[in-house]
Amino acid sequence: MPDKIPDLWPADFGSVDIATPLLILKRQATALAEKTKGVVEGTVHSSADGSAFTHQFVLVSRVLGYSYRLLLVRHDIALYPANIRYEPTEKVYSAGDEETFKKTLADLLAAEQTLKIVRALIAQSLEKKS
Repeated sequence: MPDKIPDLWPADFGSVDIATPLLILKRQATALAEKTKGVVEGTVHSSADGSAFTHQFVLVSRVLGYSYRLLLVRHDIALYPANIRYEPTEKVYSAGDEETFKKTLADLLAAEQTLKIVRALIAQSLEKKS
């Protein structure tokens, strides 16, 4: 029997300077709450099943007690490609890397259907508050 089994791992794992889909979605949730002064918030619910990760980006109006799932993001352990399902149209977009993910997400968050939903939540929330 060998006296000592050596450490077989590499000396370092290389750069881990990558923004995960989850981190990017959480930042957008925070930005939404800041822009709407907390009237509409974003939340992210995540789960993992084997090597598949799922993140749901949900719009929330606490005043109304209402939430709306805007996006469903799925990826494997390698992070990218990530598939983004845009719930208003049920269309799925594929992002092969971090930059494409951010660009696609920016387009979807600025889409007229998204703005319409956020405006409706703001209007109804403010109405209920008064």
